[in-house]
Formats: sequence, structure tokens, C-alpha cells
Amino acid sequence: MKNKKIGINIISSIALFFNYQLFYENGLIGIFTDKFLVIRVILGLLTIFLLNKSSEKNFKNSKYILFLSAIFSLFLFVGDCYRLFGTIITSFYPKMLIISILKYIGYFNIVNTFLLNIECFFKTKSFKPLTNKFTLFFDQHPFLTPFLIIIFAWSIYYIAFYPIVLPPDPSNQIRQALGERTKYSDYSIQIDPNVNITNHHPVVHTLMLGGFVRLGRLILNDNFGLFLYSIVQGLFMAFTLAYSIKYLHNKNVNNRYLMLVMLVYAFVPMFPFYAINANKDVYYTLFILWLLMLIFDLINNRERLKIKKSIFWFIILMLICLFRNNGIYLVTFLLPFLVVYNPINAKKIIIIFLSCMIVFWGYKNILLPHLKITDTSPRERMSIFLQQTALYVIRHENDLSNKDKRIIGNIIDYDNIKDNYNPVLADPIKNTYNKYATSKDLTDYFKVWFMGLTKHPITYIDATLHNTYGYLDAGDISWTIYYKYYNIVTTNNLVDYHYNNLDKLRTYLAYYGLSYPCIPVVGLISNIGINSWILIAYLFYLLKKHKQEYIALLVPSLVSLLICFASPANTYFRYAMPYVFSTPFIVGTWFIVKKEKN
Repeated sequence: MKNKKIGINIISSIALFFNYQLFYENGLIGIFTDKFLVIRVILGLLTIFLLNKSSEKNFKNSKYILFLSAIFSLFLFVGDCYRLFGTIITSFYPKMLIISILKYIGYFNIVNTFLLNIECFFKTKSFKPLTNKFTLFFDQHPFLTPFLIIIFAWSIYYIAFYPIVLPPDPSNQIRQALGERTKYSDYSIQIDPNVNITNHHPVVHTLMLGGFVRLGRLILNDNFGLFLYSIVQGLFMAFTLAYSIKYLHNKNVNNRYLMLVMLVYAFVPMFPFYAINANKDVYYTLFILWLLMLIFDLINNRERLKIKKSIFWFIILMLICLFRNNGIYLVTFLLPFLVVYNPINAKKIIIIFLSCMIVFWGYKNILLPHLKITDTSPRERMSIFLQQTALYVIRHENDLSNKDKRIIGNIIDYDNIKDNYNPVLADPIKNTYNKYATSKDLTDYFKVWFMGLTKHPITYIDATLHNTYGYLDAGDISWTIYYKYYNIVTTNNLVDYHYNNLDKLRTYLAYYGLSYPCIPVVGLISNIGINSWILIAYLFYLLKKHKQEYIALLVPSLVSLLICFASPANTYFRYAMPYVFSTPFIVGTWFIVKKEKN
């Protein structure tokens, strides 16, 4: 039995450190041409040691753990296939098949051991609340304590990156708000060529950014206005995160966990770096966290909604719709879950949600057109289809007739598809979308698209998975923080925006932020795939324990994950923010649900 475990653990180390690409290109000779072979062997031996040590505890596998191990291992395996080869077919080639099977077995053993250790940890450890002077103060002030610590920890970022980090999107939003023409005006046919604000980015957020610049000019200067925006956003983020800790504290979640969450919020760099940047996703993510608290309160308390709480529900839902164009999908998906699993409030919930949908419909289809503000381009919903078509052209162009090519060319720039195609980013293809395409052009295009699907479905699968695998693959540590200086808003002296002279401090903080995902264990907090796994594990836990009513709590995160799959970029942290930032709170609710009797 012991020899069997050692053998499986050897396979596991191979799964992690074997260079499959060199083996695929050069066979067995490729193994010995690997200049990192010695390092890989050492890491493999270390893996065997650690897995053997954890296997000595002889944990028992449950069907639940085996199932999760199987699907999470599949995510890792698929991620490797697309990262290395751009297709899953390569792994089924004769010379690769045995290697692929061994690789999957190795991943399964690693993930299974990992999950068993976690299960054993929670089953065998007793978590008594901490009792010392600090925790006593924390228990007496569960909001003020994390709020002050978070602000103190983030202050160095505010000093280093004064006044704010302005990535390209909010930079162009500010230009729009100040009347300048941007690339977003070219994406759609404008209602009025003199109105340069579009709904490509939420209009409310665009006006907010422009409003703070104008306020700064009235008080002091442009930089000060941008700093005011970052301060308001940072205070709101710190307030929201601290309040979520207080909420869990009021539900009697162990203070050990809550203080761990407080440290995560304070010192894991994704939180301060996004507190100081002006992307629309920050406010949207925080509104999602408020929504989660409302949902859990509704399900856990099982009380009738009062008028004040109903109004708050409506406000949060509206803000979610106003700060992200796809927020309405989240609201729509959430409605049936709350109605089914909270019948006592079904009528009020329907009224609140329908009111939100009607008001948002009026805002988007009556108010914005009345103000001559152009809606977002249809191309924003086409990323998946256009990527599939692009890869089809690259692989199977001979299958297309001249008419088919002309039909595709009516939608995107056909002649430059091969040069523009990026398997992990749809923007280069999507940016060539013809804004003058008619409904007939789109109908003809989808006929050609469907023809391609029937002929070469694997190509479509490859195009989609290569553009999305990172959202489920914990082996992908890609992530995005914003720290660079972008001069987009300073064009033609439009905005007087500049950093201070603390270049070294900014460099050190940027290095910390960029390297954080690579730090063993704690780096997993920012891993997009791991956060997706937690979400999926919680979903199946609720199904296993017959607590389906709490699935409503996961709907916002699950919808956010689905939106990531439809997004133009693979493993783009900004798109995953709504559920990554929510994970500490969602895990905290697990402690409450776990104690609750069926």
C-alpha cells in the first residue's frame, strides 16, 4: 500500500514539473535538453515528500471530495493543454496519450490530497475564539477595528500613487466627460456626432469621474479632484469591507477567521491597488458585496421585508445595473432563486426586481437616447462568436466559399484576421467590427457561423476554451494590477494629471503587487481559478446538504463567472473581481450555514 502511494506521488510530481512541450517536440531527447531539468527533479522530490507526509494521515475519501477532485483536476489538465498547445486534441495524439493520462492521475492525486487535508483540518481542529486585549477590542468594535486597520495599511499606496492610478478605460471616460472624442465614439453609429459620451462604459461612472475633475478645478487643481475621487472610493471600499466583517461578527462567526479576513483586506495587494484605481469595476464589485449581505440576510433570517430594507434592495439593484452594462443579467438571474426559496417575501421581491428592471429599461431606452447618448456597440456581445470564426478562418479557410468570406467580411476585417487573431484576447478581432452591419448581415453571418460549427466543432471549442480556461485553472497565475502612469488624459493639456516624485516607493509596491500571486500558499488568495473552485465547492456542498435556498447567495458570483466566459479576455482579473473580492465573505457564510440544522 505504501509503495502504491509513493508511485502515485511520483506521478504527481511529474504532472507538476515534467516539460511536456519539449517532450512533444523532441520525444525523450527533449527531456534531457531541458535546461531546468535539475530544478524540476528537485521540486519533484520535494512534492513526493510533502504528499507522502500528508498521505500518512489516511483520510477517507467521500463521493463529494472525489467528485470535486475529478473536475478540478480536469480544469488543471485543460488549462495545461491550451497554455502549451492551444488545443486539447494534442493530448490525445498516440505519443502523448499515456503521458496525458499520467498527468491527469497526478493532478487528481494532488488536488485530492489538498482537499482531504482541508476537510481534515476543519473536522479535527477546534476553533475557540481568540481571547486577548486586541481581540477583546475587536469584539467590542467589529466595524471600527478593521476599518481603521485597512485605512492605515492602504495609506502608503495613497501616498505613493497620489493622486490616483488612471488606466486607459477611466482615462478615456474622463476625456468623454470633458467633451473630447474618443475611440468609443467610433464603435457605434452616434445619435448626435456632437455628443461624445457613449454608454460603452456606464454613463453614471463617466459623469462621476468628470465631475470630480471639475470639482478639483474649482477647489485647487485637476490632480486634487482626482485625489478626491480616489479618497471617496477608498473610504467606501474600506467601509464596505469592514461592514462585511461586522456583519459576519454579528452572525457569530469565529473571530479567528474574521481577523484573518481583516489582514487579507489590509495587506493582500489586490485590495489597495484597486482602491486607488478608477476603473468602473471597483464600485460594481462593492455593490455586489452589499447585495450578498442582503441576500444572506433575507434567506438566513426568514423574516418579512420591511419598507426601509425594500428601498435599500432597490437602490443596490439599480446601482448594480447602472455601474455595469451587464448588471441587468445578474438581477434577472437572481430573481427566480429568491422567489422560489423565499416564498414569504415573494410578492415584495417580484415588485422590487420588476421596478428595477422597468426603471433601468427607461433609463437605457428613453433617457439616454433623449440625451443623445449612444448605446454600446453590438460587438460587445460578439466576442465568443468572432473568436470562433477567426480560428475557423485560420484552420479551415479552404472550406469557405468566396460568398462565405464576403459575408464574414461584412462583419469584421476578413483580410487581417490571421494577423489580428490573439487566442486569449478577442479585442484585436472585435475592434474591426463593422458598426454599419445590418440585421441581414448579422443573419447571414450566423448562418456561416453555424455551418462552421457543424463542420469543425473542435475548432469552436478550442477558440472558446483558449479564451476562457484561466477562469477555472488554478495553475494560471495571470492577474492584472494597475500601477503605471498613463498620459491619456493629458493630451492637448486636457487634464493636469501627474504622479508625485516617489518613484522608488511606487516601484517597490508594484513589485510586491506583481509578485504576490507567486508567493506559496498565501498567493492563492488572488488566484482566479482557486476562487472559482471555492465557489463551485460551496455550490455542491449546498446541494449535498440539501440547503438549496442558499444557492441564491452564490448566484451573483456564478453569473459573474459566466460573464467572464463571455468576456473578450482570458484570466483578466478586473472581470473576475466581483467574485474574487466576495470570496472571504462567502466563505464566512459557510461557517454559519454549516452550524444550521437541515
